[in-house]
Amino acid sequence: IDERNALLAEAERHLPADAYFEWNASIGGVIVQLRTNSPHLADFFQENFYPAPLEGDLEPHAVVYAVKDVPGREPSAYVSLETATAFAFNTSFYGQVRSLTMALAGEAAGRSGGALLAHCACLDRDGGGALVWGAGGSGRTAVLGRALEAEGGRLVGNDAVLVRTGASGVVADLVERKLYLKAKWAAHLP
Repeated sequence: IDERNALLAEAERHLPADAYFEWNASIGGVIVQLRTNSPHLADFFQENFYPAPLEGDLEPHAVVYAVKDVPGREPSAYVSLETATAFAFNTSFYGQVRSLTMALAGEAAGRSGGALLAHCACLDRDGGGALVWGAGGSGRTAVLGRALEAEGGRLVGNDAVLVRTGASGVVADLVERKLYLKAKWAAHLP
């Protein structure tokens, strides 16, 4: 808690009112708020995640601080699942902020409703599906490309889905507005 509080104080010192962006995202029913001084990170966050109300009585379940231009600090990231807080210092890499956000959302979804935020791809074929895991270099992209060539195959998510039990069984939902696809996908899905 002491380390988290020190990081929080440092982050807040470097979030000036004239360069401050705040956005609430709804990720599988979990509200994660981004607080940043990076217009680039704010734009990507707003475009990628579904919006949640920012005003009113709604408090976020988790907060991500993404702060650039902190003198004397190396690029770094920290996450406290216990306090539902994450920090990214001196980076404009959206992938890192996205990963921190998804970790916090997954933790909250698991605690509140027993859902699992799975770091995997999800395929659908006529209402049935499969989750596909694979480490970097495992050939997962090629496998997904071949599976999608099949009649009726559809990519639900390529990196993360929220898996929960619904009235009709297990359901996997895409929690982002857009699919982040690396250029290598083009080789497998022309």
